[in-house]
Amino acid sequence: MKQLLYTSLIVAMMACNNQSTSTPNDSTTANETAAADSVNTVSMDATQLLVTHLENYFLSNKVQKTGAVQCWVVQTKEEFDELFGAAKTNNNVIINPDFNTQFVVALAVPATDTATTITLSNGIKSGNNADLRFTITKGQKQSFTMSPVWLGTVEKTTGVENVSFYDGEALVKMIPIKY
Repeated sequence: MKQLLYTSLIVAMMACNNQSTSTPNDSTTANETAAADSVNTVSMDATQLLVTHLENYFLSNKVQKTGAVQCWVVQTKEEFDELFGAAKTNNNVIINPDFNTQFVVALAVPATDTATTITLSNGIKSGNNADLRFTITKGQKQSFTMSPVWLGTVEKTTGVENVSFYDGEALVKMIPIKY
């Protein structure tokens, strides 16, 4: 864990020394540029972010599914219940998020007939930004369709104001949090 943190800090320091000569084009707004800069800048105060995996949940059939990866930051039980359902069996335990102290982060991939696993490979907090890097692994073809989803909780006391979801190194979506 320490080695990963040291490696991340070294990469961050090298990235900070990288001088860019490109300028935003005229159609880029100041807010878009600032948002992109906040996503691409790695702060020296980067730390591991504790994200607790919530297992045994599925994406509700009421959710409008797109052909792309979808991401959510959920802050209320009502919104959570609209998006997700519990996959209760005789021998599993369903852990319910405490929305007084936590918010839920979730990532779903389009429905597929290929065995698909979503794994949170890294969660970093840098300033008021959280970067969540996921690995999406595809396996063999199946005889049924599934809608893979990954959910986790983050403590509200972390001070996170923006959550960026990545598929590997590619930014999927950045979601601001409204407290």
